[in-house]
Amino acid sequence: MHATMFVVFIAVMSCFAQVKKSILDTTMSGMHIELHMDKAESLFTKEQASGGAVKEGMLILGGAEPLLPNAEIKPNIHLGLHIFDVKSTAAITNAKVEMSLQRLDTEGNQMGGPIEIPVVVMETLGKGVQSTHYGNNVVMLDGPYVVFVSINGKKLKFTLNRLYTPNVPIQYMDMHE
Repeated sequence: MHATMFVVFIAVMSCFAQVKKSILDTTMSGMHIELHMDKAESLFTKEQASGGAVKEGMLILGGAEPLLPNAEIKPNIHLGLHIFDVKSTAAITNAKVEMSLQRLDTEGNQMGGPIEIPVVVMETLGKGVQSTHYGNNVVMLDGPYVVFVSINGKKLKFTLNRLYTPNVPIQYMDMHE
């Protein structure tokens, strides 16, 4: 099954604005799917997040090991795939998700091979089950990319352009409500 390819160019935003909007979204097989791109996020286990000391970041629910912002390779982007049931709008929390990232040249041709993204199942701290999403922190240089996604065997891809502007937020996540 082929999904429509989406292209987005992230606009330069004011240094002081915290713009909240989805990067890319589509609907297929009864699911509304949103791909969010944000700055690298801290991810915490339930034990680390208990006690109320941690106020921001992601709560790990399962899946792969997260790539933490302080890792040696210095991830700079958090890719999060939010999946909702079209009819009920509830977050789908039990999907089997696979993701990979492929860098493109300026002509849209693939450069090298795709990089598998170890998929963590997580939710935003304090936002609850409706914020459940799948993804991880990654390293993304400036330029165009394709994110290949498989959800319960259904394949789609998102094409995006990661632009860099010093001291300007890249994008902030918007939770589907």
